[in-house]
Amino acid sequence: ELCNVIWALSTLRAPFEGPVRTLLLEIHALTLAPTFNPQDVATILWSLARDELHSPSKALGALVEALECRALYCCVRFNSQDVANTLWSLAKLSCSGAHKVSQGLLEALERQAVASLPRFNG
Repeated sequence: ELCNVIWALSTLRAPFEGPVRTLLLEIHALTLAPTFNPQDVATILWSLARDELHSPSKALGALVEALECRALYCCVRFNSQDVANTLWSLAKLSCSGAHKVSQGLLEALERQAVASLPRFNG
């Protein structure tokens, strides 16, 4: 459910600052990150990158790192959309200077992208 709230706020372009952001992203999501399924990981990373919610906050940086660790652990279960959304999100966060993506995760996502090629669409 937390993933859906974060996605909805991002999709609605709702103001996402102050205590709501702190509570949802920097505290609760960080605590739950090790339990997220592949779609949760991809969706939350997408939401962070889409709305550029990558302020220099240490807690938010810790959340992105926790999501990266979870992605590395479960990326073999990523479907083609999870792979695409995660790679796009990490690229955007990396290009903004907000985060440096681990080489190990990039290699794992590359392997999963190759394995998922038959399921990718236009």
